[in-house]
Amino acid sequence: MRELTAEPVTGPVAHHGEGPVRHPSYAGVRWGDMLAGDILELAGGEVRRTHVAAVAAAFRPRRGGGTVLAGERSLLLLDDDLRCERDLGPVASRPTAGSTPASGCPSPGSPRAPSAARTSPRCT
Repeated sequence: MRELTAEPVTGPVAHHGEGPVRHPSYAGVRWGDMLAGDILELAGGEVRRTHVAAVAAAFRPRRGGGTVLAGERSLLLLDDDLRCERDLGPVASRPTAGSTPASGCPSPGSPRAPSAARTSPRCT
């Protein structure tokens, strides 16, 4: 039996990294930085970070292209470039104290609003 040894390929790039996903439509492996609301992708030795929502709990590729994202309280449909196509609405019926809007997208000026270096989804 062949023995495999795992080796790091990046330094620490996520505060709360979750759920690595490989798919033929992705340039490399993608994973979430859950509490930052970002999806990261390792391709060509570089890590690309894209802000997608207030929370990026989990994501998977969609059959017809793009990605489905579980946000803090809603499901979002993202296109191939991780831009928000559609907010499918809340999946929880009871908000809790200090929660973000059901859309999962941060309000402008909020502490979780994306920095200038990140891109934010525009769900309409």
